[in-house]
Amino acid sequence: MNDDLDQWVGQVQREITEKEKELYSLKVMEECMNLTHRGTLRSPQLSSSLRGPCGDMMEFFIMIPEDRLEKVRYLSDGCASSQACGNRLARWVEGMTISEAWKVTPEMLDRELGGLPESDNHCAALAVSSLRKAMGPPEKVQ
Repeated sequence: MNDDLDQWVGQVQREITEKEKELYSLKVMEECMNLTHRGTLRSPQLSSSLRGPCGDMMEFFIMIPEDRLEKVRYLSDGCASSQACGNRLARWVEGMTISEAWKVTPEMLDRELGGLPESDNHCAALAVSSLRKAMGPPEKVQ
């Protein structure tokens, strides 16, 4: 009986993986399998939280000594695209200055991830908007 269950579970997992390959780029899938920047920071200097139109929440936590994003972490309760966007953006901007990070756009993030499903394009906008909210208004950027 356990063998039957194991076979069934294996088949379901293969089917899910095949559906994911149809939906998501390889880069999105790889990002989701390796969420290196998911989490919080103790006493971050900057942080923000936004809820997107789909209901997903995205938070960023930043340590920023001397105008450089030294450590960046994120949390999201959203789908694979939200997780991939948050993680990739956090990894990407870590080490940038605030002004450099402000130049990252949702379209650039989408390209970095090899393209999101059309229905998930808002995930890139949510991640970038949340990061920008944490960094403050652009007129404060030098």
